Amino acid sequence: MLRCLPVSWDELLKSAQSRLTDGFSNSGLDLLERPVGDRPVDHSAHLFRADVARKGAALDLVLLRNRLLAMELVKPSDLHSVPAWIFEPPTSKVSADTLAARLDWTAGEATELVEVGCNIGRQKTNETLFCSVE
Repeated sequence: MLRCLPVSWDELLKSAQSRLTDGFSNSGLDLLERPVGDRPVDHSAHLFRADVARKGAALDLVLLRNRLLAMELVKPSDLHSVPAWIFEPPTSKVSADTLAARLDWTAGEATELVEVGCNIGRQKTNETLFCSVE
């Protein structure tokens, strides 16, 4: 028998409000106009941007994993632990080899998790190219 822990409406509302305010904050940042050429782009700037992108993709994967768990489409025992680097602030002091290894980890983890939603999408829409990216 499945037992649920009691969660108050107040806790649910606070969680929803937090997601909304996070979204609003990101929308505000999108309004900030930053000139493209206002500072030189060097190797460390490229490494920093790459680290931001890798960690963002990995965090998206964590959110997908959590949604799949909440929907009971995957079992916790089927999942791997999340590496600590995902939650560390981005840095330009990361090597290209480390970035490549992080990309490999993300791609490997994503393969199974993404396929769950893609299979459902293909079945529900009868679209064989659901999730196809060209």
